[in-house]
Amino acid sequence: MSYIGQTRSVSPSAIVALFLLSLAAASASITLHVDQTTFTLSHAQTSLRNLLAANNGQLNVTILLSAGTHRVPRGGLVITTSDTPSEGYSVIWQGTGATFISGGDNVTGWTQSNDPNLPPGVWRAPLPPSLLNSTSRQLYVDGVRASRTSMPVSLALPGLALEQRSNCAACSYTTSSSAPLTWSNPEEVEMVYTAVASGWSESRCTLESAETLPSPPIPQPNCTLSPSQVDCGFPYSKEDDCINNKTAEHPDGCCWVPGGAQPSGHWCVIPVFPPTNASLTRLNMKQPCFWNLVHRPWQPISGDPPITVENVREHLSTPGQWYLDRARGEILYFPLPGQKLADVAVVVAVEEKLVSVVEGGARQKFSGLTFSYATWLRPGQGDGFVEAQSAAFNVCPYGVLMEWYCGKDDVYVTTPGNVQMIGAHDVEFSNSFFTHLGAYAAAASGGSQRISWLGCGFSDISAGAVMLGGTDTFNITDTSLWDGEFTVADCQMMDTGKEFTGATTVFAAYVFNTTIEHNRIVNASYSGMTLGWGWGRENSMRGGNVVRGNHVQGVQTRRCCDGGGIYTLGPQPGSSLTENYIAQGTPANSWGPADGNGIYREFSPTPALPPAHPLQYVSLLSPPTPFHSSPFKHPRATPLPSMISLPDR
Repeated sequence: MSYIGQTRSVSPSAIVALFLLSLAAASASITLHVDQTTFTLSHAQTSLRNLLAANNGQLNVTILLSAGTHRVPRGGLVITTSDTPSEGYSVIWQGTGATFISGGDNVTGWTQSNDPNLPPGVWRAPLPPSLLNSTSRQLYVDGVRASRTSMPVSLALPGLALEQRSNCAACSYTTSSSAPLTWSNPEEVEMVYTAVASGWSESRCTLESAETLPSPPIPQPNCTLSPSQVDCGFPYSKEDDCINNKTAEHPDGCCWVPGGAQPSGHWCVIPVFPPTNASLTRLNMKQPCFWNLVHRPWQPISGDPPITVENVREHLSTPGQWYLDRARGEILYFPLPGQKLADVAVVVAVEEKLVSVVEGGARQKFSGLTFSYATWLRPGQGDGFVEAQSAAFNVCPYGVLMEWYCGKDDVYVTTPGNVQMIGAHDVEFSNSFFTHLGAYAAAASGGSQRISWLGCGFSDISAGAVMLGGTDTFNITDTSLWDGEFTVADCQMMDTGKEFTGATTVFAAYVFNTTIEHNRIVNASYSGMTLGWGWGRENSMRGGNVVRGNHVQGVQTRRCCDGGGIYTLGPQPGSSLTENYIAQGTPANSWGPADGNGIYREFSPTPALPPAHPLQYVSLLSPPTPFHSSPFKHPRATPLPSMISLPDR
């Protein structure tokens, strides 16, 4: 049976009643037609739950989603056991190929800013109502990601140094610049630690506040000539000659005293100081992010400064940049040359989750859909983003060291997916696209099993494309709670790590019986794939994974070292890597061959895995569709026996 929900004269509640009455015919299947207004995603879910409850779950349900944009409810569409049919049945969420599942809102009402503190080309628009009590990290103008304001720390914060405080360890910086005292929203300013302490990571911590640091009392020189003072030498014809006379006997220089007995009529005596009595600005950092960053067990930054400072309103000066000003309730954007905001669509990402299958949710299929416009806010909050590797990061309370989630047993928090499965089973995504997303595009963990991505596309992702498993499950012995039996096949993945550049495109941590095959990965900021975790941990019992026939080209484009096209980490019993094509990792003459690996094994003794290879020794084929004008080639490269093309699904 089917019922068309677009009929405007019928209310959603009446539609549900008609559905339930119709079940007297004991139909085993039913189709719901969903548009963007009359019968929305929320209405569809309510109907789905009522139908399943009325039929004891013994019903196949197809939810047909019309072309156009379907805005997810606040918090995203959450699928649980209430939405799960019985064994042998399924729920299909079917799009048209032009169906968009969105967590973003349009930004309209643009006018010129006319703020004298900003360039004349900046425009402003009121915040959408959905952001009045929240924020976002991503804005898209005609489908192109706008840039947050960014400036090198060396220019924005001269003399930045970690402040040593007896009453507060790892709490603040000092800088000679007073500019932070005038920043509009210092609590939203973000420090970015690109390759600080480790070339494969990029951590982020946010300011809490800025304040003037009271200047300590500065000793003044006593330049009154007395018998105890010693002449610094003769002759001196200029005061500067005297002051600059730093000798082994007088390393601090000397003091010029008029009226002396020397032929010049002046004395040059010890000591000479002080420096100028310049006040400093204290930058208090949010916790526990800064504590973890400075004191994490592996690769602490110690006193090394960040590289850039982001999200400062007063730094909005370059076309293509934007700024979200919560205090003023507005979004600022500096249009590109020739860009007219009246002629373009501007979308701000609002929701952190688009679809979540949790709490035992199962037997769901998604096809012909585009998942787009979602954000991830944690990096700008107190926990921040203290990256260890592959967008897994440290989170421990202030003052705590070497516990779970900040280094102990190599356990960290993993970056979530904007589409997520937690404890889900038998979920399939096919012929769908994931784009304009602010975390990992999709993730499956918490005992999820039999999750598949077939013939999907991924592009413009802040972190990676797919995150499988977790870093904290190695000691689970109940196999029903393991993460595994995943399939990622025939997918195209391009331009990942747009914001969190240390993310791996496909990250499979502690997983079992997982197949990653016939995928194409292009332009990955760090590694193309990571398989395994734990740096040699032998007792996880995970394995049986297959990585086969993948085309990986253009990896480590923004992060260097300790990675590669395919990176295996820890034992992988029963796993195999075969027929993979890996090309153009580290750019030529960049970090050197030792840092650009094709297949990089770390603590992976499994015999089925090939030995580690620097990129130039990996077998190469000319790609069937060149993604670069000059693909990497090497004289020693030899063709693979076969290259599996990507079929259409």
